[in-house]
Amino acid sequence: MRNNVFGVLLIVMTSCSPYSRELREALESAGDNRPAIEAVLIHYAKNPADSLKLRAAEFLLANMKECYTSYCPVFKSFDTPLFKRMGQISALPDPSTSIYTNHTIKQKLIQAVWDSLVMTYGNPQQFLIRRSEDLKNLSSQYIINNIDMAFEAWNSPWSRHLSFDDFCEWVLPHRFQDEVSEDWRTPLVAKYHWLSDSLADPTDPVEACTMINKDLIKWLKFYTLLWKYPRALSASQIFTGTYAGCRDQAGAACYSMRALGIPVAHGNIPQWAKGGMGHDFSAVLSKEGKFIDFHGGDMLPGKNEAGYVAPKIFIQTYS
Repeated sequence: MRNNVFGVLLIVMTSCSPYSRELREALESAGDNRPAIEAVLIHYAKNPADSLKLRAAEFLLANMKECYTSYCPVFKSFDTPLFKRMGQISALPDPSTSIYTNHTIKQKLIQAVWDSLVMTYGNPQQFLIRRSEDLKNLSSQYIINNIDMAFEAWNSPWSRHLSFDDFCEWVLPHRFQDEVSEDWRTPLVAKYHWLSDSLADPTDPVEACTMINKDLIKWLKFYTLLWKYPRALSASQIFTGTYAGCRDQAGAACYSMRALGIPVAHGNIPQWAKGGMGHDFSAVLSKEGKFIDFHGGDMLPGKNEAGYVAPKIFIQTYS
């Protein structure tokens, strides 16, 4: 009889929980960091005016179980010298009038930096890479700051039309892939403070996306060497090093656009039909609810072109 009573009580307690099953599972997954995660919910539950932010927090946390930073000790030895030197090399005066030659010379210099680091510390591709799970490591303040700044961005003229669901998928997410967690919104909001004064139609997210991508095109350079780096680059690494592979070109687009409230998705082609490699790109959500693809730092919305046949194209949602 005692066991039956306990079973009934457990069912009642579970059914009375204010949280969804997914959110309860996320809280359980947080382990020792559960108080920090619950503090986010408590923070927004205090004020009825924050009811929408509370819903956003529940969405963010309930879908955070697959979010993590990839790490291994060797990354610390690579990160600062690699991206700092990349930026310094990128800023060197062009040694000739040939753009192709300029890029070739600078890429050889960067390759030499990479080779030197590999000789000193080992190849990061050959180390055991572990996961630092967000639910077990992120602070409540980090998550709250991300939510508050995302809501500020949502109030921009080019994003006010977004539904709550679209906002949650394409503006709210706190990370791109498995990069180092950092506050990327604050510096990018400051960097692109001029956007609202530069648009013919401030309500058009496609025009806003085009303007930001034109800036990325000025300085972001494609380099296949970054394919060897075994995790996605953070915003600070991209903006410091000024070089990226296609995955991190998509990352640069996601960081920059979402910081400003421009709804952007990450697209992925795992493999071309007649090749062993794939491709990453981005797509901006228009006011009409259509995705218009582009390539961060390379091709503008509506001008993106695929050079090969894509058997499958995936759009990555946060949920």
